[in-house]
Formats: sequence, C-alpha cells, structure tokens
Amino acid sequence: MQSKSNTPESNIEYPPLRFRLFMTVVLSFYLFCLILILSPDSALRNQLYKPVYPFLSALGFWQSWNVFAPTIRTENFHLLATITFTDGTTALWEFPRQDLLTGVEQMRAERFRKWANDRIRYHEYGFLQPDAARYIARLHHTESALPKTVELTFFSIPIPPPTEGIDKALPEHTRHKTFFVYDVQPEDLK
Repeated sequence: MQSKSNTPESNIEYPPLRFRLFMTVVLSFYLFCLILILSPDSALRNQLYKPVYPFLSALGFWQSWNVFAPTIRTENFHLLATITFTDGTTALWEFPRQDLLTGVEQMRAERFRKWANDRIRYHEYGFLQPDAARYIARLHHTESALPKTVELTFFSIPIPPPTEGIDKALPEHTRHKTFFVYDVQPEDLK
C-alpha cells in the first residue's frame, strides 16, 4: 500500500481557489451581459445595459440581432472611404465585404465588417467615426502621400422581396451617401 505524501506540494489545489472564484465572477458577469443583450428593449434593460456597454464594446462582445428582429433590414450596403491627399490625388479604401471574400477570409473579417456595418455607419455611434477616419488615414500615410481628408460613404440598394430575388444575385449598390468627412490633423498620422 502506498502512503500519501504530506509534503506542501501535495496540498496545493489546482487550479487555486482564488482563480476559480475569479473565473466564476468573470463568467457570471459575462452571462449577465449576454442576458441583457438578448433581452427585449425596456427601460430597465437599457438602464442596466448602459454601464456595461463600454466594456462589451471595447472587447468586441456586443451583439446585434437586427438582421432578424425587431425590424428586418431592407437594404444591402457596404462602406467605402475616399482619401484625399495634400497633392490633390485621391484613393479609395473599401471596408470588408463578405460577398467578395472566401470562406476563411469571411470568418477573419467578420468582426471588422460588423464593426463597420453595424456601428460606423449609424449616427448614434458617431463618436466612432473620427477614429475610423484616423485609422484609414494612417493606413494610407506615406512620406510622399499625406492624407488631407477622409470621407466615409455608404453604398446601398434595397433588398428585393424573396419572390423576386430568389436564386438571383443581389443587385449592385447604386445609391450612395457621404455620411462623415474628417480633416486629418498631423498628430493623427503618428
């Protein structure tokens, strides 16, 4: 018969209790946030959601179920940025479009696409637009090309009803609207 060792190493819990308690609190908080996200709109839900939204947004944990309900999307769209340089030239930069990517690329770009299509475009998330414009300006900044302005534009087309659009490719996005123009500052390019 083998005797149990009474050395200090044999009394160590794995994982330690404080780690398990910490993870329980983190997971409980995350589940609470998910329940808030999935709950129907109400005054109580919105009051509880307001303080946790910055946390969820910063980590990319927010969800948006507006494809399904309560209002189904009626248009198909994508975003485009026009960068005007100090020498007068322009460049175009397109936010990720799922219809132009392969399966693996679609998975990799989904959060970025969701951020652009579900946040950047809408007025209530206007506080994100300057950051998006600065990001795009930095992408196009070189020693010989200094971005002067960044315009964010969305192109759209109404989604045809299923009776007309089944087994057909979606129509091209022919309507467009510039919804944000940003004047690039020198400190934005650092």
